[in-house]
Amino acid sequence: MFRALLWLDVAWCAASLALPALPGWKMFASGAGPAFSVSDAAGRAVDVRAWLPRHAALQDLGAVVAVARWGCRRGLAEAPLVVEPKADERVAAALEQIADAHRARADSRPEPGAAARPPPSPAR
Repeated sequence: MFRALLWLDVAWCAASLALPALPGWKMFASGAGPAFSVSDAAGRAVDVRAWLPRHAALQDLGAVVAVARWGCRRGLAEAPLVVEPKADERVAAALEQIADAHRARADSRPEPGAAARPPPSPAR
């Protein structure tokens, strides 16, 4: 039973290498990467992804900076290039929800110095 599952998994992985539509190990190398913008000194947008091979993915801002430097050295863009991370709208919304929850919790707390009521004594 387990041997059949192992061979089925090996066949799936081999097929996913040949057929891009099948999910496989390649899906981990093609993440969305960071959201960023690159502009030149005049403020014009520069598309550094156009300088990369078709299936290459930029996984962090350090890689974006390295590609921007390479493009300047090769004369593909005029230095200086400005690389700025973009805030993801979903992350911004989640942070706003967290801040709202903290504000609501702070509003529901008693004011400092207010006398706390003793717990009710059990009836005898």
